[in-house]
Amino acid sequence: MADGLEQTMKQKRAFRLAARLIGLPEATQRTELVEFWKEDTAWKGESWVPFFHAYWRVWDSWAVGILFLDILQKCFLLPGFLTTTWVRDSAVIKTVLKGLLASSPVNRFSAVRALEVLG
Repeated sequence: MADGLEQTMKQKRAFRLAARLIGLPEATQRTELVEFWKEDTAWKGESWVPFFHAYWRVWDSWAVGILFLDILQKCFLLPGFLTTTWVRDSAVIKTVLKGLLASSPVNRFSAVRALEVLG
C-alpha cells in the first residue's frame, strides 16, 4: 500500500505546491495518509458505504483546498498581494488551507470548520 500511495503522491502536483506555498511538507502529508489507511476501520474492502458515512463531510474539502491553493498561487502574481493581503492574512490563509488539505480525512477541515476559522 505504501508504494501505491508514494506513486500517487509523486504524480500529484498539489502535494509539491502545498509544500512550497503554505509550508505543508510532503513528508508530513505522506505520513498522515499512510497512517490513515493503516488505522482506518470504516473501509473494510467490501463496501464504500461505511467509509462514505464516516468521512462524507470532509471528503470533498481536499478538492476545495486544491482549488484555493491554485487561486493563492495566482494571487502571488498580483501587484501588492505579498505586501498587503499576504502580510495581513497569511496565518489564517495557511491555517485554513492546511486544514482543508490534510491528507487524512480524520484531521481534515470540513467546509463549516474552514468558514469558522475564517470568521
